[in-house]
Amino acid sequence: MCLLDKHQVLLIRSDVKQAGITLSHLSDDLIDHICCEVETLMYEGQSFAQAYETVKSQTGISVLKKIQDDTQFLIDKNYRLMKTSMKITGNIALALVMFGTVFKIIHWPGASIILSLGFLITVLAFFPLAVYVNYQKVNEKKNLWLHLAVFFGGITFMMGVAFKIQHWHGASWLLFAGYISLIFAVLPIVLFSNVKKVNDKKDKRIYTIGFIAMFIFVLSSMFKLFHWPGASILMLLGSFLLISVFLPFYTWRHIQKEGRITGQFIYTIILSMFLVLFTSLVAINVSEKSLANFIDHSKNENLIEDYLYQNNRSQVALMNDSLLQKSQIKSIKKTSDSLCEYITDIQGQLIRAIDTDNTTEISLLIQQPERIVRKDNSSGVYSLMIGNSNNGKAYMLKRELERYKKLIFGVLGSNNEMLKKTNFLFDLSNNTKFGKEIPWELYHFQNTTLAGCLAFLNNLQTAIRINEAYALETLLTTTNQ
Repeated sequence: MCLLDKHQVLLIRSDVKQAGITLSHLSDDLIDHICCEVETLMYEGQSFAQAYETVKSQTGISVLKKIQDDTQFLIDKNYRLMKTSMKITGNIALALVMFGTVFKIIHWPGASIILSLGFLITVLAFFPLAVYVNYQKVNEKKNLWLHLAVFFGGITFMMGVAFKIQHWHGASWLLFAGYISLIFAVLPIVLFSNVKKVNDKKDKRIYTIGFIAMFIFVLSSMFKLFHWPGASILMLLGSFLLISVFLPFYTWRHIQKEGRITGQFIYTIILSMFLVLFTSLVAINVSEKSLANFIDHSKNENLIEDYLYQNNRSQVALMNDSLLQKSQIKSIKKTSDSLCEYITDIQGQLIRAIDTDNTTEISLLIQQPERIVRKDNSSGVYSLMIGNSNNGKAYMLKRELERYKKLIFGVLGSNNEMLKKTNFLFDLSNNTKFGKEIPWELYHFQNTTLAGCLAFLNNLQTAIRINEAYALETLLTTTNQ
């Protein structure tokens, strides 16, 4: 039997495509059938042109579109049902999330229930249907791994957002899984599939630059959300590559090839700008909100610590002369004061090392941390508190806290209630994060901003004063008995 060459097969494929056949499986079946018929006639002695004309007159390529429409109608009942369901659930989920957001902002009752229901419909109905409907398109049939990555990453990320809004446990894990899927699965697959379709080397380079820019930018948003060091640098680099490198080259190449501005091009530009602006604003909002919380916490802890200090001092002053001679009371009071002063000195060193251009007095900055300019700096905290060889202030602070606990245990070792309170206030054991055991020093100071570090140190000072009050009360009660 005669076999068709490559150019003849391409001609048949082109004619079928021009007939409007978009279903990949139907298109392949029709091409295969026409090729077999043509080869049979050529085997009987006809030329390719004669055989092809004969097959076209018999098959009627002009009516192939109708064949597709009939086929589509027969097999697409489920598809149409899915598409309709996707639209309905999408509108319902969007409405619920919007109303829930408004209720949340205005602090109306029912906001959490409405938001939870909206996210539930999105995760369990709309998003799976959207991925399925998109997968059924002809040009997406081969991208199975892309759809699986989008499905897994999208589901976990949206659940992470919902858990984060509702302050449920597991939000960080879900957001982390969603980001990892997006950064290391979805983006590389999208790049590969697009580069594979492009033959021009210039276009391939432009797509590659766009991928690198998007990769860095999305990675920076994850770093910002989890308060990891380097987030600001990554965001600046990603934004620069996306706005100042990729978009100009993409614009120039598009105009060079098309000679005009298309709707798709405008959509791409607007989407890129919106992505950068929205993600940056969200990251800034998250950062500012976190810093504001730390600052408020520090100021409150300063007030509490000062009140407890004055209260403990008054309690000692009211004791009679014989009781004041007790070395135990003096030892606890002296050690508590010394440890609080030591922590204040660490705070001063941190502010002095990080906020170098601030001329305000250190004591005032400690009391009013909102005046600190570089509140979001974390590298300086790591350098001073951890150090290059794990010899920073955090390790010295832990040793001082351990000495303080030993003093309390030595004075009040027979009082089990006091021991429980001391252990609760000063838990210096290792912590677990992402299934990994992390030392106390690294857990509290490794990825901490200056504002967060100051708040934590203020919290330690308050714990010292609370424990001092417990110890003085216990000693006073024991002595009176």
